[in-house]
Amino acid sequence: MAVCAHDAGAASHLAAWLEPLQPQLRLCLAGPAEPLFKERLGTAKSVRYNLEEVLDEALVLISGTGWASDLEHRARWLARKRSIPSVAVLDHWVNYRNRFERDGEEQLPDALWVADSDAAMLAKAAFPNVPVLQLPNQWLDGLCNKVNAIRSSGGEDQPIQPRRPARRLLYLLEPIRIPWSECAAGALKAGEFQGLRYWLQQLPHLIEQGWVAPQPDLEALVLRPHPSEPLDKYDDFITEAAASWPIRLESVVYLEESLAWADAAFGCETQALVVAMACGLHAFSTLPPWAPPCRLPHSSLLRICHMT
Repeated sequence: MAVCAHDAGAASHLAAWLEPLQPQLRLCLAGPAEPLFKERLGTAKSVRYNLEEVLDEALVLISGTGWASDLEHRARWLARKRSIPSVAVLDHWVNYRNRFERDGEEQLPDALWVADSDAAMLAKAAFPNVPVLQLPNQWLDGLCNKVNAIRSSGGEDQPIQPRRPARRLLYLLEPIRIPWSECAAGALKAGEFQGLRYWLQQLPHLIEQGWVAPQPDLEALVLRPHPSEPLDKYDDFITEAAASWPIRLESVVYLEESLAWADAAFGCETQALVVAMACGLHAFSTLPPWAPPCRLPHSSLLRICHMT
């Protein structure tokens, strides 16, 4: 089995699903996928195969569908050229069609794997001629178990359940890169920074509504970067915001540690918000009213632009 992955989302699912089949795998990994597979499967010589080698004598290709690299797209193209069947993993709920297009060329897989019913419904609508298989979300279940274990063993300073009003606010970042076309005056920055600024502007309203603790009672506002982002990307924003709020960059490595610490989670439309909800946190989309509507289909996600 040839496995090709770059972005973190699909790689997290793939590593969980394929762990029992490790002896049968040949891996071609890059970007955030490489440390994720290493953590789950251990160091493997197969990690060092290039794209051509990983497909040699392969009976099937299983790939991610990330936007940050052409690696997975090229793998599907080469597999089709060699008449090797391919499976692709859809790890989110947005931009399904665009994931398979590069430079005007579409390269669809022979089958799709998803991890929940919402994704299955969206995938079937987007690709009516491609079989869609929903697999158990082992990655999410395992992560929630880790969060609960940390909460249970965290000591006196670690609440067993998230508190309301929230005192520990976790912001789950994601790269959006472009400003939204109808942005507010003076907010002409990449979407992720517009979302952050809108969040801080609306925090007083969330405090009034009882979702967030009064400012003197807040323990910390923690920003957790996306795996693809450089750690210094938000330094200037934190320096600016620290004059008014107890804000800092996340210092722990693993997502489960951040979620176990937090009382509430915020972000634009990252998959990590869905993880937060699965772990019992109230989760809020910070997309401002001038941005496109949040595309996450989950009814329990709170949208700040509808609340304030």
